[in-house]
Amino acid sequence: MRKIWCVYSVLMLTVMVSGCNVSKASGGSTEIKVSENTDRQQAFKDIGLAAVLDFDLTWQDADETELVIWAEQYADGKIEEQAISFTDSSEEEKVKGHIGMGIVDTEDAPPTIVVYALGSSMRGALERKIDNSNAFYGWSSIEDEKVKLEIGKTYTIGAYRVSNGSSIRTYNLQSEDEVKKMMKDDQTGFLLKVKLEKKQ
Repeated sequence: MRKIWCVYSVLMLTVMVSGCNVSKASGGSTEIKVSENTDRQQAFKDIGLAAVLDFDLTWQDADETELVIWAEQYADGKIEEQAISFTDSSEEEKVKGHIGMGIVDTEDAPPTIVVYALGSSMRGALERKIDNSNAFYGWSSIEDEKVKLEIGKTYTIGAYRVSNGSSIRTYNLQSEDEVKKMMKDDQTGFLLKVKLEKKQ
């Protein structure tokens, strides 16, 4: 258990240090793209959190909007539960940083899922171990170089997947029909979703 708390604490510090606020920004779009920062990926591996999907976020009009981030677990084609959900906000006009999802799975403790955005993160313990024996498993993410977020629209940007057999195929996560097919083909997995909303 102490190892999990250590990994989680270091992850929190890594996320908080990586956020960067930029004031008085010019116009543009809120965009998400898969991070190619190899130093960050290595840092995650160094703290024992190898199963991580990390994205670069450029958040325009952050002072007028909120970013909702959540993870859903699925099995046998159906959503089992919403594992984690939280809302991130800022007083800055433009914010740059990282969002993503990670899984901590050690032999001596229940697996834990971590979702983070900029300087915030949440974790949740899973009820059972992730059985990936005799199966292919790993991450899937958005295929486009960048995804521009529209207010009020939900985006599936990543997934951790465990296949039903000895192979695993790719799907377009930006298509609801493709995501439904993926969920039916997989044994289990987690979806990482985001939505941009106007501040109330």
